[in-house]
Amino acid sequence: MRNRIYPYNKGSASARALAAALGILRLNREGGAWGRPQDTIINWGSSTIRETRAKVLNMPFFVDLASDKLKSMQIFSEQGVRVPEWTTSREAAQAMIDRGGTVLARTLLKAHSGRGIVSCGGDQPLVEAPLYCRYVKKAEEYRIHVVRGEVIDMQRKVKAPDREVRDWQIRNHANGFIFQRNELAVPADVTEQAVKAVFALGLDFGAVDVGWNKHEGQAYVYEVNTAPGLTGSTLVNYAEKFYSLLRRSDG
Repeated sequence: MRNRIYPYNKGSASARALAAALGILRLNREGGAWGRPQDTIINWGSSTIRETRAKVLNMPFFVDLASDKLKSMQIFSEQGVRVPEWTTSREAAQAMIDRGGTVLARTLLKAHSGRGIVSCGGDQPLVEAPLYCRYVKKAEEYRIHVVRGEVIDMQRKVKAPDREVRDWQIRNHANGFIFQRNELAVPADVTEQAVKAVFALGLDFGAVDVGWNKHEGQAYVYEVNTAPGLTGSTLVNYAEKFYSLLRRSDG
């Protein structure tokens, strides 16, 4: 039996780190068929894959669903995963704003790190976009890592101590946020919605961005990442879980 990692691009630092931690090789994205039925490939964020007979963790079709924000929202809504109110209609989005709300316009359906998100309402007019989501106020935002229905790691997005926050609505590195892992008291609904989101998309694993509205006592799923950044204890936790899965496959 042979195990490999298939990265969405050959420069993926997380795929390289995970391969090193597991002691396995990465597959080149170019080339012919690879793999036998008893082999396993960890697909790290790729919506296409080389021809293979091997077992694939995170099939490309489901990765593609996760990467498309509109398809994800449609599936989440159908499968009972709690998400912010959303629409593809500009008129309906304007109605949300007219009711006193803020709308996050997704001008790019396949993007990460907050790219293509425009906050609309107040002094900012509504822009043309294929997807609009009502902004739900959040006390906290978390990234919950799920593998085969199990939460293996939890992180909270917090203000970087040495940086000014550019946008409290979109909490990413560019806007002044970093991940905190220690001493977290994560509400149960946050992890419950994260597990449901990964299952709904048909994924074996994923890192789910979830907002927590303290006033409502409810969590809202934003998206699922299939090639999350891995450092420190998060890398260790992924390596330990995948090692267990791969050993089970070998047996």
